[in-house]
Amino acid sequence: MLAIISDIHANTEALTAVLEDIASHQITRIICLGDVVGYGPNPRECLDMIMAKATVSLMGNHDFAVLYEPARFNIGAEMACFWARRQLETEEDHAKYSARWDFLGTLPVKYNMSGEDVGMGDLVFVHGSPRRPISEYIFPDDVYNSPHKVTGLFDRFSHLCFAGHSHVPGVFLETPDFYSPSELEGVFEVTSRKALINVGSVGQPRDRDNRASYVIVEPGAVRFIRVPYDFEATTKKVYAIDDLDDYLGTRLKEGRFVIPDFQREFEWKPWDIKDLMRSIFLDYYIGSTTQPFNERAGLFTWEAEAGEATSLVRHQIVRFCNVLMRARALDGDVPVDHPYFTQLDAYVGWQKIHACPGPIE
Repeated sequence: MLAIISDIHANTEALTAVLEDIASHQITRIICLGDVVGYGPNPRECLDMIMAKATVSLMGNHDFAVLYEPARFNIGAEMACFWARRQLETEEDHAKYSARWDFLGTLPVKYNMSGEDVGMGDLVFVHGSPRRPISEYIFPDDVYNSPHKVTGLFDRFSHLCFAGHSHVPGVFLETPDFYSPSELEGVFEVTSRKALINVGSVGQPRDRDNRASYVIVEPGAVRFIRVPYDFEATTKKVYAIDDLDDYLGTRLKEGRFVIPDFQREFEWKPWDIKDLMRSIFLDYYIGSTTQPFNERAGLFTWEAEAGEATSLVRHQIVRFCNVLMRARALDGDVPVDHPYFTQLDAYVGWQKIHACPGPIE
């Protein structure tokens, strides 16, 4: 058997709980899909644990950002990367200092192996996607809004591809379709059919379940595992570090993308607005299959949360929420060139709402 983990994000409490759970299954092969660092309060410790326990570890976009430079990150993610870098640079133990930087500097971006011993074909492992291994997101709503994007990814592997990055576990099929772990009752039965499997996040889940997520690959199946951990302890650590925005801790409690404080004293960048809009869009899609939209309308009442945000930011938020609500009123059958979407493009600066290019950190 094989365990696959991803997106630890410097969360020692979550990683410790997951490694203990993996050991309880007597699994010794662990593949880490990247993002060991970023966001969280314990980058040194998590790097040491992954270096000791993972058979293979890949480069994630936050690992890349700490090693080189964060590109188009929102302000909170960017600050967290610079803080993590300082933690590694100020290590006084020369052996640990060198080992951690050497590890980050030699991480591969993709890994391939035969799945013959578990009754499967070739297995491909990436952080983001098989097309852009470090940075491309694959979201559940892409099967509706970017179907050609999803089907195009399947040309790049022969049987199974495992990814992380979005922090939302589930299985993509070529049709395209997406199935959450709950829809699969926790187990994906592997056939000859191709599948792209997101393993979720150990240290920062975003599917409204705050338990750490990983998968076990066993003969003929991929099993989704959730592990409770002391997220309160991690949250307190985040709150205690000035350079880590509090929302990075709040996310852990809620198990979903939580936006930065509207009243933060910094200039909003275009991708900050886009991240905010994308988070609302994601939240809508993740919840829409289990809860009627009208019961979730409160999620889209942003005036109260907006506080002292600029009128432009508030206007963009409210407008976007109205787009979603009107689209839902039309039973979701809205072409990508519909005026609602093209008007939104003009305000937010997206290429197309269905493509949603760019970061969401």
